[in-house]
Amino acid sequence: MRYRAEIDGHELEFDLRCQGHCATAIVDGTVVPITMTRIGSSTEYAVLFGNRSFSFEVQRNAAGTWVAHCGRVYHCRAQNAQREALARLGGAAEGHQRAWELRAPMPGLVLEVRVREGDAVEAGQGVLVVEAMKMENELRAPCAGTVKEVKVKEKESVEQNQLLIVFA
Repeated sequence: MRYRAEIDGHELEFDLRCQGHCATAIVDGTVVPITMTRIGSSTEYAVLFGNRSFSFEVQRNAAGTWVAHCGRVYHCRAQNAQREALARLGGAAEGHQRAWELRAPMPGLVLEVRVREGDAVEAGQGVLVVEAMKMENELRAPCAGTVKEVKVKEKESVEQNQLLIVFA
């Protein structure tokens, strides 16, 4: 199945064929075997991607998927390319939901609010910095638009999945 992914504002298209815990990805004509195993807690994974191995933690919410790897947090969205094409034609497939909210991917402390109500933002623009697990994590706008409402202030503690910013 063909997918379109966005990782920190960078787009990527690939085909993915799954069989149990193993899969094959085809990226730019290159076939790469993938093996993924859940480790430790329910949000930690080990992945063998071709001959390279990675471990990372995944958090999901309405704004997308957040992947923590080597001290950085990446905002990722992947969508079936066929479903995305239908949505663009105005016939959004069942279950398709456009992200208009930014929610906390993990509990933490808001260190910096970089936008105010009425500000225009681009998809992937850094809008908040949240300290979690002794790391500063820049949270990015999930879509281009205007900041409708900022629900948090600097030095405020937030819980996982707490609404932070609403976009119009």
